[in-house]
Formats: sequence, C-alpha cells, structure tokens
Amino acid sequence: MHKHLTFFKIYFYLFPPILILFICIQFYIAFPPTHIVIEAGPKGGFFSSTAHFLKSVLEKYGVSAKVINVSDTTNIVRRLNKSDNNSHIGFIAQNLGDEKFENISSLGSVVLEPLLIFVRSDSGIDKISDLQGKKVAIGPVKSGVRVLGEEILSNYNINKDNTHFLPFNILDSAASIQSKESDAALFLLPTETQIIDELSKNREFKILSFDQSAAIKKHYHFLTDVVIPKGGFSLKDNLPPRDILSVAMPVSLIIKKDFSTSLEVIVAYELKNKFKGETLLTDKNTMPGNYLENIKMNKHVINLYEDGIPVFLQKLPKKMSLILLGSMPTLSALIIIYIIFGFCVSFVHTYIVSLELKEEYAKAHKKR
Repeated sequence: MHKHLTFFKIYFYLFPPILILFICIQFYIAFPPTHIVIEAGPKGGFFSSTAHFLKSVLEKYGVSAKVINVSDTTNIVRRLNKSDNNSHIGFIAQNLGDEKFENISSLGSVVLEPLLIFVRSDSGIDKISDLQGKKVAIGPVKSGVRVLGEEILSNYNINKDNTHFLPFNILDSAASIQSKESDAALFLLPTETQIIDELSKNREFKILSFDQSAAIKKHYHFLTDVVIPKGGFSLKDNLPPRDILSVAMPVSLIIKKDFSTSLEVIVAYELKNKFKGETLLTDKNTMPGNYLENIKMNKHVINLYEDGIPVFLQKLPKKMSLILLGSMPTLSALIIIYIIFGFCVSFVHTYIVSLELKEEYAKAHKKR
C-alpha cells in the first residue's frame, strides 16, 4: 500500500505544474491567426470602410488582413457559411428569413443603415410615387440596396417593368445623380458615410421621405423606422429643412464559427471602441448590439459589449487580456478538471491512509 500511497502523492504534487503547462499551451494555441480575409462591399460603402478600419487596427495584434470587395453583398453570409470558403469575417444587412447558418457567429450590429433616396431639388420629384417611369440608380443585382429598394418600391407600384433601374455601384450612383444621368439614387448607408454627408449638405439635392415608415416596419420586421431630424445634417444651413422619415437596416459583422475565439474578442473590443458613440439614429452605448435572431453571438463577446474587460484582466497588456478572455471557456474547464481531480486524489489518499492505519492497528492488537 505504501507504493500506491507514494504514487498518489507524487501524482498530486506533479499535477499543478502539469496544469500550468497545459494552460501555457492553451494560451499559445489561443493566439489569433496571423492572416485573415475580410469580405466587404463595394468601395466607398460602409462595409468597405469598416473592413479597412479592422485591417489597420488588427495589425497591432500581429494579424494581417486582406479585404475583398464584392458587389453581391447579400451573398456574403452564404459564402462565409460554407466550410470550404477562404473568407473569415464578413458583413450582413438583409432579411435572413428562416434561413439557418450553422457555421458562422455574430460579432454584433454596429450601425443602422437607412434607405435614402436622393433626387435633385429642381427635379419636380417630391414623393416616392413620383419615381415611377424615371431613371433610378438602385444598385447592382443582389446588392443589399438593390434587394431592399426593389422590395420597398414595389409597394408604391414602382418596378423594373415601369421604371428604368440602373445597376450602378455606390460611387457611380452618386456620380449619376450629379451628372443627371439618373433622376434618383438609392443608398443603404449610415448617415455618417462620406458620400451621404456630401450629398445631404448640398442644396442641389434632397431626400425623399417615407411618410409610411412606421407601417413599412410593421410589414417588414427586419427593418426599423427612423427619423433624420430637421437640421440633423447641418444646423447652420438647416439641412434637411424638415424631418425625414425612413426605414433602416442594422449592419452586423459575422465570423466563421470556432475559427478563433481570441480574434472574436479582439474584433469586438475594437468595434465597441469605434461604434459606441452617439449617431443621428442611435444613442450612445447602444451599439454594438445583438440584432440578429438567426445567428448567435459568442457569450464572451456579449459580456464584453455589456461590461467591458473583466477587472481581473484590466492590469494586463491589452492583447494578453483579450486572448485570455477569449480562452476563458477552455481555461475554466482545465481548472475545474484540476479541482475535481484534486478532490478525487485527496479522497483516495485519505482512504489509503485509513486502510494503512487499520492494518497497523490490527497488527498491534495481535501482538498484545
């Protein structure tokens, strides 16, 4: 029995350094990847500008990122959901319906993109129904603005059969309305985007109001109704000259599931720092938020958005604290295993000691 007792004692003393070794290995494995691919929308749009923001900030974590610009933005989520796809992070701003996506996680919604219809101020176009029969820059096929624009305009009996839809990208749409190549241009972009900022502060253009925005939201639950307040773009110039009603789509970032938990936390931390401020359409600290029902968000990302970095990690270097936060599930499991095994070893140790004491007591009793 002494041999068994010695074995358990040695194993019990060796287990802590073994645990530390496993924790160190896990910490090394948890390091974010050195290279990722971000799939974004056309140049000049919010997807692209945010992708390049991530590309720049990830460099300080030792992660290089390649940004791919695509026009069919509604297919980004489906491509990313394929296990053999080479992209790692993407964007989504569309109705997912009942479609299921098992291979991606959400990093949260960071901004609301209103559907904005710009026309020239002298065009005589004053309401949505006036667009019928006109030349409308509505975006490339399968782009987010094209899909949503066609759906909403169909309620006003405006479609490709009675109106000339131009499949221009963001930059070309802005250029077309300035050159009068188009009578109207649709954009699905945050109000802070450079193109929207420039057009909205130019008196040569005006934005059509969706006076039935509240009703549109009732019919399309993936949208939210928003108000761009009078003077919201420029107090000095009183632009817009009246409240503009519209509907908006939340923009969310998505990432391949189980690709890198530390990368998820790192990206979430940078997104929170960039998008927590107040905008024309959202209050301070309401973004990033969880707007997607079909795609789940990592628990540690949710906690980071709600509570920030835990106190016990705040004294560590930023990169280390975020990697540890992303590794918490595995590290917690290792510690729990250590505690449970410790109890088991202690129990066996106590049991063997009791057997030895009984044996020694029996031998002593026989001698008497």
